Amino acid sequence: AANDGHKKVLTFGCQMYTDGMVNTVTDENGGWNAMRYGITEGLFKFNDSMEVEPWLADSYTVNDEHTEWVITLKDGIKFSDGCDLTPTKVKECFEYLKEMGPSGSAKPQKYLEFEATITADDEANTLTIQTTQPYANLPGQLAHPTMAIVDVADTENFDNGTIGTGPYKYVSRSPQENVILEKFDEYWGTPANIDTVKLQVIANADTIVTSLNGGSVDMFARISQA
Repeated sequence: AANDGHKKVLTFGCQMYTDGMVNTVTDENGGWNAMRYGITEGLFKFNDSMEVEPWLADSYTVNDEHTEWVITLKDGIKFSDGCDLTPTKVKECFEYLKEMGPSGSAKPQKYLEFEATITADDEANTLTIQTTQPYANLPGQLAHPTMAIVDVADTENFDNGTIGTGPYKYVSRSPQENVILEKFDEYWGTPANIDTVKLQVIANADTIVTSLNGGSVDMFARISQA
């Protein structure tokens, strides 16, 4: 990565969907963007062996009928705005999905029914989800980027300013770099080793190669020529 003073800066060429917006609630591509950029994280994730494991969650229990899930969160996690991740914050996120989801393409009800009852216990650091139908693998459903946890109470611009718990935080979108991200210094997990990431869309394969050779782009996700 290039050095900008004492900061490490990476210019990353990539394919972007929905103009790089990071609205996880109303736009399915936005949810994928936000997670790929390192802005948002889910309660669970799929590991390299395609097995579901806790992410923001620490553990969970489920009843025999698979209709009641008690999820314990990890301690000490913060959103990039400095707010603590709590069961109440997770509940607010899921309630916002119920409210705004039907107006967009994300369709959160595919992953968790709107009829589900959600109870937050901040003292116990647990979230209880009760569903009207059995879910064979609710953690797998909650691993989808649409279900990533966002600080909905403090996010003012969901398209261009979603607040998540990931190693990067959204800064801006511009015609030159398209999306600019900055390292979140209080990230709970392994810290990012790049301070600033500039995401740049280059659609033409020849332009990609020229940009790489010329040094205006440090790396690109994929080069293909029809």
